[in-house]
Amino acid sequence: MMWITGVSHSADTVYNYNMSQDINSQVGALLASGKTKDEIYRDLLVQGFTLQQVEGAYVGLTAGAKKADSAKRTVAIITVFGAIMIGAGVFSFIAANWQGMTAALKVSLLVAGVIIFHLLGVVFTEKLSFPKVGEAFHLLGTITFGAGVFLVAQIYNIRANWPDGFILWYFGALAAAYALDSYYQWIIAIMLAIVSLVGYPAMIAGSFFGAGGDPFALTSPILLSVATVITAIVGIVLRRKHFAEVSIT
Repeated sequence: MMWITGVSHSADTVYNYNMSQDINSQVGALLASGKTKDEIYRDLLVQGFTLQQVEGAYVGLTAGAKKADSAKRTVAIITVFGAIMIGAGVFSFIAANWQGMTAALKVSLLVAGVIIFHLLGVVFTEKLSFPKVGEAFHLLGTITFGAGVFLVAQIYNIRANWPDGFILWYFGALAAAYALDSYYQWIIAIMLAIVSLVGYPAMIAGSFFGAGGDPFALTSPILLSVATVITAIVGIVLRRKHFAEVSIT
């Protein structure tokens, strides 16, 4: 009699284990398919699982996913902070040795900085699956490009109005927004354009009403007009891509 009871107990244990494995696999599959919590509960209760079984499987799987997401966010925050510190260190080193560098070396460092930061952004986004970290490196690349615009003008004594530097920086950010399909870069481009919009009227007014005239005064409105058209086009393209991706998913 005791032998029969032991066999029955072992059979119940195996059955419960199989049921647990089955419900876990089903909950995992339903989560992967994008179903909501209510839909998952309804589907499994219809199959004959108890509310306690469904609750235990759902909480167990989602808790593991939340822990993984939390760990990934922590790593992302640390890496973004590290990227900013690395960028600050590089800029500080260049600034400390700037006067002793040749013009060619200065330009080479600026170009290399833009390329390296954007390459790191691609690696973290595409290869390592850390899109936020990748976005941070792309941001550093865009900032380096903007710094390069003003520094190259200073190195070669290029005659231009200061808002023109921001509009050229804007073109670089807009190109990055289109190439990376990034709304963050597009927002940066809009912010740079706003700075130019604020600066142009003051600069033009000073040119026409101040002492003497500025032969380069009309270049700024022309650049701004071109920038407005390009902004609208890129914004429309990014919007269409976004809605196309949403409709597919």
